[in-house]
Amino acid sequence: MVAFPKISSSKNKKSFLFFLLSIVCATLAAGIIYVAGQQATPSVPVLVAKTEINAGDPLTKDMFKQVNIPPASLPDGTLTPNAPLDNAVALHGMAPGDILREPNIMRLDNKESLPILSARLRSLGKNDLRAVQIPSESIRGMLGGMKAGDRVDIISVIEKTDPEDKTKKYLESKTIIEAAPVIGVQPPESQSGGVLVVALTKQQVELFALSKEQGKIYASLVPFGINVSEENVQNTLDNASSNNETKS
Repeated sequence: MVAFPKISSSKNKKSFLFFLLSIVCATLAAGIIYVAGQQATPSVPVLVAKTEINAGDPLTKDMFKQVNIPPASLPDGTLTPNAPLDNAVALHGMAPGDILREPNIMRLDNKESLPILSARLRSLGKNDLRAVQIPSESIRGMLGGMKAGDRVDIISVIEKTDPEDKTKKYLESKTIIEAAPVIGVQPPESQSGGVLVVALTKQQVELFALSKEQGKIYASLVPFGINVSEENVQNTLDNASSNNETKS
């Protein structure tokens, strides 16, 4: 019978310890190389949004966090963390992680605390815009899922008299304003039915006021991402305005 030599347990332990030590040394070496690489690569501190920011929102430093990124990754107009945000509002919406840049903000002259609604009006870039509160009964159940930046169509419903039979009444509905930008939303509460505020031009405000006096006003939410051309909005406005002038 052939006898095989026995391998000592101490030799196995030494081999295992040597293997383990090699792994530890390799890990340490990789860490040292990584740290050295990070130190060798220059980085620049910037501010990125912590939460979603709507166009027209007054900006404060607590809405952002500081991160370091390589200079090659810096977009044009990037603001440094010590840049003042006094009287600044968001000119465009920002998603979490977006870098704060000068082209994305607007600085207002008002030295008082910034009013949100008028700041959002200003951020839309048209001086003839005015804020109007829309009756929210038709979309009360949707207000909790809406926010500034949404768009709504505004519909007028007016009771008319049949010109051939004065005893007969009928209702006429018409979209008077298309894709009005929403600048303020307050969901319904126990003491409130909710609030919806939109931005309208002066001409649209006059048409809205006239339609509201003649009948009822309703609103419908426009799907996200659908762009309505300025020409289409103006055509809708002109048609509704001419119809109101003719029938009023």
